[in-house]
Amino acid sequence: MAKKVSVNVIGERVFLQLIEDKAEVQSDGGVLTGSIQVDKRYTGRVLGVGDALVDKALPFGIGSIVVYDKFGGQKISFDYTNQYLIVRLDEILGVISYTETEDKSKIIQTESELFTG
Repeated sequence: MAKKVSVNVIGERVFLQLIEDKAEVQSDGGVLTGSIQVDKRYTGRVLGVGDALVDKALPFGIGSIVVYDKFGGQKISFDYTNQYLIVRLDEILGVISYTETEDKSKIIQTESELFTG
């Protein structure tokens, strides 16, 4: 029987689903060995906000991808596939947004390229 989990965030906190940056690994012989977690990025997708933030104008909304403080928040997990984090509003450092561009040389192909020079 499947269980449905509901989280009611309290106060000025934000509920995030963590985003893991994964990459396919290829051996010297050309064999793909599956995906592994690459350098951890501190990004998450906003799933909800606390009751104190509902009526406030925030620079992000539900579904936005945000960058959070490395040492911030409380990690929680309800299953073995996804990890979640509850952070204070002041632990969110920025919002990642994607825009259309005509110059093909300036397009970022993946999220991991956003963090590498």
